[in-house]
Amino acid sequence: MLDPVRLVTDLFKEKNLSDTNLRAFAEGFLLRVAHADNNPGGIYNTLLVDTTNCYQNLYGSIVDQKVKAATSKGLTITVKNSFDAVILKLRGLQGLAKYKFGNGSAEYKEFFPRGMKQYHHVPLGNAENLFIRFRAIATMHLLADYPGEVAELNNLITAYVNAWHAKEGLNGKIDVTATGRHEHRKALTLQLTKSFLIIASNNVENPDKFDDYYEKRYLPIRKGKKKNKEEISE
Repeated sequence: MLDPVRLVTDLFKEKNLSDTNLRAFAEGFLLRVAHADNNPGGIYNTLLVDTTNCYQNLYGSIVDQKVKAATSKGLTITVKNSFDAVILKLRGLQGLAKYKFGNGSAEYKEFFPRGMKQYHHVPLGNAENLFIRFRAIATMHLLADYPGEVAELNNLITAYVNAWHAKEGLNGKIDVTATGRHEHRKALTLQLTKSFLIIASNNVENPDKFDDYYEKRYLPIRKGKKKNKEEISE
């Protein structure tokens, strides 16, 4: 019988999954999910970013060059997609600002002092500050009348900032203190659990697909119920 409690608990917290094996499991997952064939349309970009962050918090920089190269490529795609999503949203808000304040108004100039050009051509490394500035202006002038627009903008900018910092932090060593190791390990195993469930939901009735993302030896196996003497004798 299906045990729903098992599905919503940390699948990878087992004591027999050592730090060494957990590291190999996480690196294998990052390597596989970063492959274009396993991430169609970037549907797992968020998993890639979140798992990389959790991995680095626990283990520091990724040493394996294949994993680093694949993850870096995946994160670069994530950054570009996140950047494009923000730019698309800014285009929409440009029309809204024109409608609400007028093309030559002081408020419009606050949003777009040089039109959209300054946003289109900003280097990715400088985009964070520019986007945050825009968000502050949108909060000041649009939040009261258009809270949904501002909330969506905030989410897109946050996604970009997270993706950018994950990419830039890929090669940076993160020192982990002994007191924080338990919390960092738990964060990683929970993230791997969330990723597992999301991938499972996208591959209902296709269990073989898990081979594309995971090494089976690290997956949790529920031991069968032991038969008692009465059952054996029957």
